Amino acid sequence: MTLTPTPARRRIGIASVLLASLLAWGLLHRHWFLSGDDYLFIADPSSSGGRFSAAYWWASLADDWGNRNGRLADGVLRLVLRPGPWFYPLFAPVMLTAVGTALALLLRTAAGLRRMPVWLLAAGLSVVPMICWLVPALTGDVILWTAAAINYTLPLGMLAGSLALLLTLLGVVTFPGGRSGSARCSSSSPMRCRR
Repeated sequence: MTLTPTPARRRIGIASVLLASLLAWGLLHRHWFLSGDDYLFIADPSSSGGRFSAAYWWASLADDWGNRNGRLADGVLRLVLRPGPWFYPLFAPVMLTAVGTALALLLRTAAGLRRMPVWLLAAGLSVVPMICWLVPALTGDVILWTAAAINYTLPLGMLAGSLALLLTLLGVVTFPGGRSGSARCSSSSPMRCRR
């Protein structure tokens, strides 16, 4: 006898894990403040009130790519901080939960599972906190420092999501029964239908 959760219980489990992640990251970021070069990205010092325009954003993005480091992340950070410093503590929990979800999708794809088990989603969501627990200095360098979170943590999620999609589209992943990732579940092979 196998204990297979009903679709409703699975959805409730996934929603609960996602909500717990959002809440945990939200509680961590409620004490967040600008630090380091975060101040550089929040405003246009030459404009009144410091509010930058789309033209300023585009020029700063071109400067990043043409004259400095070539990172799109600084331009993304400017957009995230555009509403004001109050917006990042709302954005960060969503970003970090999305990164964990993308890591879980990569794990699911690599394991050849068709549906996301709740335990695997929880494992994916715990990757970033576990790395921070193993190397405590990363908490300040990659989570609480806004520029670093956008430069390093967000691309990690984008890479994981892209790899999961690529593995699925290319059919590199082999599901039980020897069929590729693009294979459909059929009643002739109950082993593939179970997942």
